[in-house]
Amino acid sequence: MQFISNWSGKDAASDAEEGNPENASTSDNSWLSGSWFTEAQKDPWMPSLSRKQRLLGFIGCLLAGCFCFFVAFMLLPVLVLKARKFAVLYTMGSLFTIGSFAFLWGPYSLLKHLISPSVLPYSGLCAANMFATLYFGLKMHSTILTIVFACLQIISLLFFVLHYIPGGTTGLTFMGKFAGKAAATAVSAVI
Repeated sequence: MQFISNWSGKDAASDAEEGNPENASTSDNSWLSGSWFTEAQKDPWMPSLSRKQRLLGFIGCLLAGCFCFFVAFMLLPVLVLKARKFAVLYTMGSLFTIGSFAFLWGPYSLLKHLISPSVLPYSGLCAANMFATLYFGLKMHSTILTIVFACLQIISLLFFVLHYIPGGTTGLTFMGKFAGKAAATAVSAVI
């Protein structure tokens, strides 16, 4: 996780101030109290969204991204014939996933952070991977290069998700357990 925190330009002291449980030495759960929400309310492009609206927007965009990824992966057996559709759906999945974090952090704040000097190389690499996936899928019709850049795109997207979910891997684990319990409850209700 040190690699990801280096990309953000934050140090352990700022993690402790923000209550990030990954790197901070404090044992309180202040990161659950909504520091991301406080920062998102300061965003000039969407200042009036409530916490519930932000979470619903985040979940909606994340689900749309998962749907695009799912449909793209369904095209894998016929990738040679459908490289264009795969590239577009796969990149749309990445854009929806990245866009979902605009609801959590605020679009202006997220964009400002993504173009900051400490994060710009990483953001540029993510954008270049997306562009290359589209270019080789739509323009060059190269299935192999489309797959290579799609794999690079998913790796950079995973680093993005681990970095921007509140609490990092701890937050991701919490959300995973929450989703697992919700799924188990839904399945047991049906059975």
